[in-house]
Amino acid sequence: MTGFIYVCEMEYKDEFYYKIGRALNVAKREAELKVGNPFFNLIAIKETRNYEKVEWEIQQSVKNYHFKGEWYKLNKEQYDKLYKDYEFSIYTDEQRTIELKPIPKTPHYVFSKRDDTAKRLYTYHVFRKRKILKGNKAVYRWYYWFYNESGRQIQKACKGCKNRPEAENYIKTLTPQ
Repeated sequence: MTGFIYVCEMEYKDEFYYKIGRALNVAKREAELKVGNPFFNLIAIKETRNYEKVEWEIQQSVKNYHFKGEWYKLNKEQYDKLYKDYEFSIYTDEQRTIELKPIPKTPHYVFSKRDDTAKRLYTYHVFRKRKILKGNKAVYRWYYWFYNESGRQIQKACKGCKNRPEAENYIKTLTPQ
């Protein structure tokens, strides 16, 4: 699937921090990020196939400079090298207004957390979560998650499921949210 890798820059006390992330719609993602932190600028993008894998590779290349989450503390020379090595382009004001075509609401079913399609819209994923009941009794419940149209991860319970095969059959009955 084609998507975008983006780089955000924030200067704080004469040091530069860079966020490396991915999105299907960069303008929309920028608006979402600005709500939580209005002090950064989206400065570079790269359109690529398998954008999840490419994002991971880029983050691995700068893991020694990891600061927090997807933020990295790089000096200007390190950023320039990253920009050149991964062939980023400058993110312009004109690109901020480009809207991508919406992805059709066709459900996909994924049963492995390690699947390369793991972050596609309307791809359902099952997982097990530990829950502590009264009396400190631990039980495991099955859930599924997916990304909605705004890019937010949604988690819901697989009602009545006691094991993975039941949870997998449950998500096969779901329609796009």
